[in-house]
Amino acid sequence: MAHLERQGHSKVPFGLAVGACLFLVYFIQTGCYFFWTRIMLPNTFAGGLNDTYFAYVNALEFLFFIFIRTRLSLKYFAKFSTGLNVLFLVYVNSYMYSAQYEMLSILFLGTCLIFVTFLKIVEIPAMQ
Repeated sequence: MAHLERQGHSKVPFGLAVGACLFLVYFIQTGCYFFWTRIMLPNTFAGGLNDTYFAYVNALEFLFFIFIRTRLSLKYFAKFSTGLNVLFLVYVNSYMYSAQYEMLSILFLGTCLIFVTFLKIVEIPAMQ
């Protein structure tokens, strides 16, 4: 922005470009949301479970990109978290009236436990 001001250029094209990118990302996210809901949760599921699960996946992705840096964490954290996610999806799709929110809580807490363990054992010593 400061460069545009120094050069005397208008900020309108920059603002339109940022708005167009946000618009595009929103539609990509929405398309993936509906696609993933149909693919991963085809059976009856509790209301709002898909929203909560995808919020969990987005938070997991954010935390992974920010905090996971070492080779050991990159190799094993992804395997453990994928295993937990597959276990959750198999459970939700296997039983019609299962304890889905409870399983999502176990998934979330298990992922947090693995994440904090990798931070404590691998990532923090690697920074020192």
